[in-house]
Amino acid sequence: MDLLNLPQELLSYILHFADPDTLRALCLTKKRTLHAISRNFLRRKLTLRFGPNQKSTPDVFTFDPGHLAAIRSLSIVMDGYVDLGAISFSSVLTSMINIKDIRVSGGSGNFLRLIVENTKESLVMLELDGCDAEPQDFSDIVDITIRDLRLSGCHPNVRFLLGPVVVVNLEVRGPG
Repeated sequence: MDLLNLPQELLSYILHFADPDTLRALCLTKKRTLHAISRNFLRRKLTLRFGPNQKSTPDVFTFDPGHLAAIRSLSIVMDGYVDLGAISFSSVLTSMINIKDIRVSGGSGNFLRLIVENTKESLVMLELDGCDAEPQDFSDIVDITIRDLRLSGCHPNVRFLLGPVVVVNLEVRGPG
């Protein structure tokens, strides 16, 4: 049986478990059905890099609401200091209504709070790597529950996030 003869629902189920490299390769195929399904699943995983120019790469502010709602997994890399006043990232986060997993590398306490408060309805796993915070960054934060919280190489003050956040599974690696 040819793969393309399978029902589209079954193809979608199979591709749901594919890694990003496989999905990218399938996007290059000339088979329209595979291309369309792969592209939709590839859009579910997004990596943003904020640099010294205060812009994200790719420019997430140009995404349509449908694309933002399709994102399930988000990885954010902060290169240096990013002025949160210069970017209006909360409106983007609130549009990501189906986000389940977020990984932040190098974020500040204010940025972590922004993420937690704007994704609290759908967030399942939060992974923080090399993040820094101050105790006041988490004062008066709303109570939320996160199933998995993973801390790696974070500043000890990130522990103040645990005051208002209920965590089911906590994993700590490295200093922090």
